[in-house]
Amino acid sequence: MGQGASLPGPASGSGRSGAVSSGSPSGRAGTVTLNFDGADLAEVIHVLARHLRLNYTLDEDVGGTVTLFSGHPVRRDDLEEFIQLRRNTTIPIAGGEVLTRRQSFLPFLQQGAFDIVQPDVAKVGGISEERKIGWMAQEN
Repeated sequence: MGQGASLPGPASGSGRSGAVSSGSPSGRAGTVTLNFDGADLAEVIHVLARHLRLNYTLDEDVGGTVTLFSGHPVRRDDLEEFIQLRRNTTIPIAGGEVLTRRQSFLPFLQQGAFDIVQPDVAKVGGISEERKIGWMAQEN
């Protein structure tokens, strides 16, 4: 199983905790599993941002607890899994950072798999291709 990042439960001392881990028990690479039970929201944001290598600023008014589970890992390039995930949540779904060509984005866009498209400029062939992907996203 991949390495997980654990965090303490909320300040109330409920003993609840959370983790995010890469990989799966079967050893499939490229998957992410979420498991947060009554965890402090700010800590969850911190752990996810660190895991995703994102910079962020958190408003001091953000607080509370969150319970967030992914039933099973979602492969970052699995169209059907993204479609199902998007249909079953109100949380905006972002993806596409592992897709390598403009053409590979088309089925994801046409079938509404993403709310937010995140092409990796180095993987899609440069800024011009990334812009074309953005235009495709607007059209779909």
